[in-house]
Amino acid sequence: MDLFVARRFEKRFVLALLLVAVIVGLFWTQSRYPSLNEKAMMSGAIQLEDPLSFEAYIEIKPEYPIWKKIVFTTINWVKTNKQGMTFGVLFGAAFLTLFNYMKRHSFEGRFSNSLAGLGFGAPLGVCVNCAAPIAKALYTGGARAEAALSAMIASPTLNIIVLTMLFSIMPFYMAVVKILFSMVIILAAVPLICRFLPQKQLQISTAAQKAARLPLPAEPDEDETVAVAVTRFVRDFAMNLWFIVSRTVPLMLVAGFLGAVVATLVPVQWLADAKFGFVSLVGASLIGTFLPVPIGFDVVASGALLGSGLDTGYVMALLFTLGSFSVYSYFIVAGMLSARAASLLGAVVVTFGIISGAGVHYYHAYKTKMALEILTGFDLNLVTTAHAGALADVTITGGAPGNVTIDKRSFAPRSPAAETAFTRLEAWKLGIDKPVEFSFADMWPPFWEGRSLAAGDYDNDGDVDLVSASTEKGLYFYANDGTGKYSAIEFPIGKLTELPVFNAALVDIDNDGWLDLFVTTYQQGNYVLVNDRGRFDGTRMRPVVNREDAVLTLAAAFADIDRDGDLDLALGNWAAGWYRRVPGEEARNRIVFNDDGKLTGKLFSDLPGIPGETLSILFSDVDMDGALDLLVANDFEQPDIFYFGDGTGKFRQILRQDNVIPMTTTTTMSVKTADLHNDGTPEIYLAQIAGRSSGISKKLK
Repeated sequence: MDLFVARRFEKRFVLALLLVAVIVGLFWTQSRYPSLNEKAMMSGAIQLEDPLSFEAYIEIKPEYPIWKKIVFTTINWVKTNKQGMTFGVLFGAAFLTLFNYMKRHSFEGRFSNSLAGLGFGAPLGVCVNCAAPIAKALYTGGARAEAALSAMIASPTLNIIVLTMLFSIMPFYMAVVKILFSMVIILAAVPLICRFLPQKQLQISTAAQKAARLPLPAEPDEDETVAVAVTRFVRDFAMNLWFIVSRTVPLMLVAGFLGAVVATLVPVQWLADAKFGFVSLVGASLIGTFLPVPIGFDVVASGALLGSGLDTGYVMALLFTLGSFSVYSYFIVAGMLSARAASLLGAVVVTFGIISGAGVHYYHAYKTKMALEILTGFDLNLVTTAHAGALADVTITGGAPGNVTIDKRSFAPRSPAAETAFTRLEAWKLGIDKPVEFSFADMWPPFWEGRSLAAGDYDNDGDVDLVSASTEKGLYFYANDGTGKYSAIEFPIGKLTELPVFNAALVDIDNDGWLDLFVTTYQQGNYVLVNDRGRFDGTRMRPVVNREDAVLTLAAAFADIDRDGDLDLALGNWAAGWYRRVPGEEARNRIVFNDDGKLTGKLFSDLPGIPGETLSILFSDVDMDGALDLLVANDFEQPDIFYFGDGTGKFRQILRQDNVIPMTTTTTMSVKTADLHNDGTPEIYLAQIAGRSSGISKKLK
């Protein structure tokens, strides 16, 4: 102990060590780690109710004036940071007291001191705001500037639970970039910055230097008793506590107010509306570096922004800069070192935010390009008999819709109970002799997704017929003879036999009373095959325009969403499956409007929200307001998306803060609604994969 602690202060050193242990123990076990663990367990389900905080203790309504939003955001920020700042101030004062009893506070080399700051700061688990007074205490107590700055950066970014949140919420490569660049700043940039600072700014170690900053501990008597040591220790701690409070708390309040001003005046929506570019990227990095956010806010906010469809480059810039530095950090570093040191460190964080954002943006674009090349470069000869040629745009006219009569009828009596509710029937015994179609392609997405089966009375003879999609023969038709037996029917569907058809839906597009066929194909577009009084003819097939870059529509739903008397279409697009974590724009879903019986795709509206690998899409009036809503079920890690419809064809995405949908599944296979409770309101059923060999089932809710 003699190597590090002045013998005359041994008793007070032990008391200071105990106080540090008590403060850390209480904070870690009662506040910090339970709170962070809760956020990690909630993962992406955390609600952000305030621009700078997790919880809005005072609700901020959109209609409030700007000054009121700023005041309430400041109050919410203070409430959110109260516990962490209390710990930061108490711990800083206790550690400053401890340092004053020690002989040695640092190492010789810059790198060694940065490494020590990393080892000290990472386990603390405090936000960048709360770490600032601790850094000031370290430096004032005698630690070198490298250790103080490194501890301030490491504490909010490299905490074990924050890292858990990072890898559970964000794409793996984004998490790696944040950790790697944080380590570079701590172990390389901080020592380099300190190299360009005057020697007198690097360390406060002599008694004269410390006395210029704060009162030194009273010199002990040679025979200082325990009681006297306790009394003098309390005095030393009180002086140091006042020193930390007086020099950090006022700046904290100023920083919170300035952060509220920026967060209110510059909402993140401007990034969502901006095309990715250098100027906007710099702006995102500057704002992220400026805002004084609580710990974990960087990860949760970035995850929410990624889920809202914000460009991955902007998300990465915010993920890196938020929580790494702040205007409060600037105030503290400028006060303990110099404005030059604070500006250099802030500039480094902004620069790495720009680099990481640009790198992730172009990496994501590259991965998207590679994923689509892998999929679209697949040899369709493995599946189809020939490559499809160009299809003619054929225009037809439909008949006028007939009148609809609704009669009230009683339910039929319940059937008697049986041992089994259903009896298994083999399809071939019913006349459905569709061959098994399997090739190497079915081991590869999207061909392993299967093909659709459509049921409807397409010949208007009063019984239900079947149409099966095929990526080898286009379509299989089966006519019902009225007794439940089927016979295969051949129609001259022309070039459709050469197309890899995934979806087939029987629906009356032109309102002539005959069910038409809507089909979707892999890479060859979507089409309507018009029903000619119970017959289908390929010469009457017309395309339904999708996105130019669309790969495949794996889900489709029909309804008269704009109430003009004809059926409109929702396209659930799929692009690259598990080849990439975040889908691109080619997977964005859209609404196609029926223009007086003509479903051409030229009248459309793209749906808001992040694109997903959509497997199922459904119109349903879930809020019982008379206007159809839209439910979108996505595969893999993208959440499902729900929309409220307004009855005119417009849809608003239901957000988490609306408190309507508590959570969504992932790897969602299907979505249905039904009144399960017989109370007049529909329930929502989402079918999710229970487990996969990749181990993803361990992460599913």
